[in-house]
Amino acid sequence: MIFSAAKWNNAEEIKHFIKVSSALSFECLEASLNNSFYLFIAPLLGESLTETVIDSYTGTLVDTEADKIKAKLLSLCQRANANLAFWYDFDELNTRITDSGFQRQETEKFKPTFKYQENNLKQNFKNKGFNALDEVLAFLEKNAETFPEFEESETYKILKSSIVRSTEEVDELYFINKSRIIYLRLQPHIRHACEVVLRPALGDDLYNQLCSWLASSTLDPETEAKAESLRKACVKVVALEAVSRLMIETGSLTDRGLYFSSISPNADGDESSQPVDIERQSTQLDQVKVYSSTYMTQLMKYVKRNYPDMYVGNPQRVYDRDNDNKPTFWA
Repeated sequence: MIFSAAKWNNAEEIKHFIKVSSALSFECLEASLNNSFYLFIAPLLGESLTETVIDSYTGTLVDTEADKIKAKLLSLCQRANANLAFWYDFDELNTRITDSGFQRQETEKFKPTFKYQENNLKQNFKNKGFNALDEVLAFLEKNAETFPEFEESETYKILKSSIVRSTEEVDELYFINKSRIIYLRLQPHIRHACEVVLRPALGDDLYNQLCSWLASSTLDPETEAKAESLRKACVKVVALEAVSRLMIETGSLTDRGLYFSSISPNADGDESSQPVDIERQSTQLDQVKVYSSTYMTQLMKYVKRNYPDMYVGNPQRVYDRDNDNKPTFWA
């Protein structure tokens, strides 16, 4: 783990990431920190890189460029660890479990928070924690030469072989605020889009060739450039198709749904969020589909120009027909 009683120092260790009371003990949070580390961070990093991060925490980092980079990664992991611990075990941290059952703690000086405050806190912890995981991934990609262990992780293998590799690539097409929560929710839809939309468009030969290129780590520079160029041409189609499927199936682009915020007209001026109506949702869905169709046209032109031997035709024109001098009978 990357927090400890030896370095806790009256909660100073975690105060770098969350404003907490100095009276908060390590014993109170130890189980929650341990759970969140091995549930969210360790699987993301992989076994080898997890050991490297733990070694950075338990060892002594010196003032070298490599150690500065390791210290930055450690700090990002600690931020994610702390926020996800409070989010994941929020209810347990608000109660005391004894042989008499579950009890809510109260004191004379402090009263329990209101329900809306608890909901806001949980949402903030969740967003900050997963956003920190996003930063960890971006940082590892930027400093891959310092962390070769990352290549052994399942996360790297999935990202390396994926058509849509990051939240940024989705965000460039449809605003998701670089949210890893939404990005993770899009994954099954991305896989569906690749198999059901992209494969028929590229044809089996070219699609399998692209997957093979993306999964390989021994490509020569010229082939790697070709693979990346084709991948980028496919990203827009796949990402927008995934976004439209998520909107159709759940009406959502957040973990609560597709919401719009407004300020209430009362004196308090409270901000409230309401689900969009069906008409607005349909309008946005139609807009996404128009963009997706446009990018599909661009992709087909790219394939026809660069891979004429593998071009299997534009699926958008499958129903086109030359009706000159051809009578049609409708039965």
